[in-house]
Amino acid sequence: MKRFTVFIIILLIMSTPRIVTAGGAREGASPERGKYLAGRGIIVPPDEIYIDSYISYIDYHYPKPDFGVGVSLYPGHRRISSGGQEEIIQIGIQGSETSFEDLPPLNLAFVIDISESMGEQDKLDWVKDAFDIFIERIRDIDYISLVVFNDDAEAIFPSTQMRSIQERIMFKDAVHSIIPGGGDNPEAGITLGYKQVEANFRKDYSNRVLLLSDGVIAGTDEISGVFQIVEKFKKMYINLSTIGVGTNYNLELMRSLADKGGGSSRFISSREEMKKTFGSDLDRTFVPTARNLSMKLEFLQDVEILGTWGYGNRIEGNTIHYFLDTLHQRDYETILALIRVLPQSAQDISPKINLARFSLSYTDLNCKIHYPDPYYLKVNFVELESPVTGFSNEMVLQSGTMLHYAQALKKIGELYYSNQTQPALDLTLSIENEIKRARLGLGNKGFDVELEVLDRYIALLAKDLGLSETELKNND
Repeated sequence: MKRFTVFIIILLIMSTPRIVTAGGAREGASPERGKYLAGRGIIVPPDEIYIDSYISYIDYHYPKPDFGVGVSLYPGHRRISSGGQEEIIQIGIQGSETSFEDLPPLNLAFVIDISESMGEQDKLDWVKDAFDIFIERIRDIDYISLVVFNDDAEAIFPSTQMRSIQERIMFKDAVHSIIPGGGDNPEAGITLGYKQVEANFRKDYSNRVLLLSDGVIAGTDEISGVFQIVEKFKKMYINLSTIGVGTNYNLELMRSLADKGGGSSRFISSREEMKKTFGSDLDRTFVPTARNLSMKLEFLQDVEILGTWGYGNRIEGNTIHYFLDTLHQRDYETILALIRVLPQSAQDISPKINLARFSLSYTDLNCKIHYPDPYYLKVNFVELESPVTGFSNEMVLQSGTMLHYAQALKKIGELYYSNQTQPALDLTLSIENEIKRARLGLGNKGFDVELEVLDRYIALLAKDLGLSETELKNND
């Protein structure tokens, strides 16, 4: 299979509408997991590629609002052919930023898996290092508790307000006393975590349970009772977030728990990433700025909606509805919509036309509902029969390339695990070339991690095929 066939595969990937149901701030879960596995010589299984996570993984530096939720809309092209063409629409959702000292009080319960599998690869050592940083950031007004579970669950540090250095020392001692061993009973751990948060629940607090596990726990069907528990507490404004580590991490299960619990899901690939999550990114992990975001993208011109990525969504005619449980403090989320703009009649062409309207509502931490004014996306239609090529917006070039990359990774996994190694290599080489061209268009910036992953893929696939360096260059 040579380049022409690979191009057909990419076209098929791009042209197939994909409606992805997702939610929560989980930009690190799937991409970090992919980087971690590739670094260990493993092709990421296709069912672990969540395309919305790859798109949201990049910080596009959306403008920060003074309060609440900010929205930014971007078209892929400044000019659109009156003869019709495909177009990507990017929508940036940005949470406001408040200094950590001024945030609402925290009421957190950490639920840590200490089963035997957590003793591998220094997983718990990462946790202990991270908590040493975490406890120094916590304020006197915050409540913290620590629950551990294996076959059973125990609150080794009951919910306590961190009013003095003594409480902080006791928390550190509890963390460093953890020793892995035994089986796993996540339902007992999560249930006890909720009890700790309930003990000091206040509506004006950020109330949250955080489950930290390698995900080597019971299958989804066997813990269906846990899903009912987390959904019940979400309605009471006690959210559940998940953080995962390790090669055998159950990504789907941990994402599902965070989805139903109204929190975030992250995969931690390194000790430094763990420290960052519990240090400088603490507010992005635990502190919501808005809840129950209900969003609507309406197209005001004749278009065909080909697909969309980002959060729970449904398409009704020329409108896409989105829902996001929680937007965290200074967090950013990204929505992409792929459309085909239909040919415009001559009398409809004008310098600036409203292509789409985006509206939303959300609930703040004081349970007040906000309805900001709608946002409009204007474009220029030009009298051309052929489509305008090449993204004119660098931000959409970046997000569109990440979309192609994630779709290609999913297809590469499908090919590889069905023993089609040569087509998998061809597609890998093709998407690598596309990313290099996009990087060139961005001034030789960005996509370092993605190119590193693809280089590892190429080495692995070439080895499986027994290709020499010369033969590999001939495939390129």
